[in-house]
Amino acid sequence: MWGLGYTCISGAVDAWVTDEVGPAHVQPVFTRATRAGLAAGFGGTVLAGALGVVSLRLPCSRRAPASSAWPPGCR
Repeated sequence: MWGLGYTCISGAVDAWVTDEVGPAHVQPVFTRATRAGLAAGFGGTVLAGALGVVSLRLPCSRRAPASSAWPPGCR
């Protein structure tokens, strides 16, 4: 069910952003969004590694509250 719903909305955000900024200016917007996402992922990985040096269970206990699943090995 989730896959079917995602299929219906997966391009909706892209279309909305393109409509807002115009086709001529959309590439820099998507590039900045991708860079921000990659930087956040890298920063989170470094932070989790630093927390793991202190205690291996610490990165698991500091997970986002919205996350419903524990990573493997953190239960």
